[in-house]
Amino acid sequence: YYLNITDGVISHQCFTERDKLQTSYNNLTKDRDRLQTFYKNLSEEREKIQRERDLFQTVLVKSPNEWNVFSNSIYYVSTEKNKWEYANQDCLKRGAQLVIINNQEEQKFLITFNIRTWIGLSDIETEGTWRWVDGTPLTTAYWGAPQPDNGGGTIGEEDCAEFVNLYTDPVKKWNDVPCTTQLNWICEKVIE
Repeated sequence: YYLNITDGVISHQCFTERDKLQTSYNNLTKDRDRLQTFYKNLSEEREKIQRERDLFQTVLVKSPNEWNVFSNSIYYVSTEKNKWEYANQDCLKRGAQLVIINNQEEQKFLITFNIRTWIGLSDIETEGTWRWVDGTPLTTAYWGAPQPDNGGGTIGEEDCAEFVNLYTDPVKKWNDVPCTTQLNWICEKVIE
């Protein structure tokens, strides 16, 4: 840099260079801050993936043939049969819940088990008001026709839902049955 002092005024070139350096410094500082945020986010994502991997490995090492992975959940299919409430409690003991079916992709995945099972859906509290085990109301249903029919008045109360492959529709496989029916069940554990 050089100073050109004419009539007591410092040359404009000196201030221009200083302004350029200050702008460059500010831009580098912003870039550094963005990179630090990006690094922090990547580190958090890596830790989340490691936790999920560790959970999957723990579950699969304990019971390699009992848990199945789909999307962001793991599923346990029981090898024994029992009533709905027993199945619900068994899932809770496993740190899971009776399966809650959220979309058609999950429904199609569960069809591949080709087994009659309890799902986490009932109208035990209020007849005709179907709720999942977590308390959420049923919004998307895959009832086989003409279900739910509450036994058509011949069997009595059918307050619990099962997954059964007897219907010809490729997706609609739910049926309501008495909660004391002896069935297998599917537990679901969502991985966050």
